[in-house]
Amino acid sequence: MRKFPLRNLGVNWELILSEHDNEGLKLAVDENLNPNLLQQLRQLSVPVWARWLALLLALFMTLMPTWLVLSGVSACASECNDHLINAGVSILSVGFVPSLVLVYLVFAETGVKALKSKTRELLENIVLDALHTHAQSDTLIRGENDVLESKAQLLHISGPTAQYSLSVRYNEGLSFLRFHLDFNVKKVNVVIYLPWDEQERGKALTDRLKEKFAATIEGATHEGYVIDENVGYSVAGGKAHVLVCGRKLLRQDFLWDPASKLYFAQDLRLFLFSLIQEAGSLLHQETAQ
Repeated sequence: MRKFPLRNLGVNWELILSEHDNEGLKLAVDENLNPNLLQQLRQLSVPVWARWLALLLALFMTLMPTWLVLSGVSACASECNDHLINAGVSILSVGFVPSLVLVYLVFAETGVKALKSKTRELLENIVLDALHTHAQSDTLIRGENDVLESKAQLLHISGPTAQYSLSVRYNEGLSFLRFHLDFNVKKVNVVIYLPWDEQERGKALTDRLKEKFAATIEGATHEGYVIDENVGYSVAGGKAHVLVCGRKLLRQDFLWDPASKLYFAQDLRLFLFSLIQEAGSLLHQETAQ
């Protein structure tokens, strides 16, 4: 990734060229400018005619001052025309950043379509890749609780909701977990399905889960998750399950930031693996289904 600092009219702009996540062209602004500008541009649903108009304006704002500068320089063979050169340079310095914004509007994927596309990419690719662990060689030195192999499968996806199954193999055996993600641009819900044959309900059930998964809940809370006090209860496949839900608010530009999406997926991996370890035999029983 290459960065080019640009300064114009007292505002520090940073042009970033990225090869990933359909970013193409990004403008990062400092505290002197509204940091929500780029986010607002990304959310615009720009029609085709407006994109072509923006491209024509960008070309005009670039070619016209360039022609003025070249005309002034070519006249230096006899007598330099400082007015043409100064005018061209002034227009270029003022119009360079707006031209970049116009080009961004032409070629970038924006609006609701972009939000849906990036949400689907997160649910179908990034999360699955983060949860997958290749089988490790027996010659490696590893701890008792190290993950030997993990496989995640996308069971179903409908809009912003995706259901998964996760199998994790440790030295002590294979554990199986079902969960689903509800993603709505600014917030994510993580719902865990735990097989539960005990009779506790209500506050007694909540207290029991807090005690059993204390370390996992503490880590999730530290990362910004809010664990619902009300625990759901359902029967699936003839087996009783409790539903534990965690909610987390996301950055406004989360979907356009590859690092934030990767961090979310990797943090989800740690959360789920920790929960599986604390669950112990509770999730071992699920493999028999």
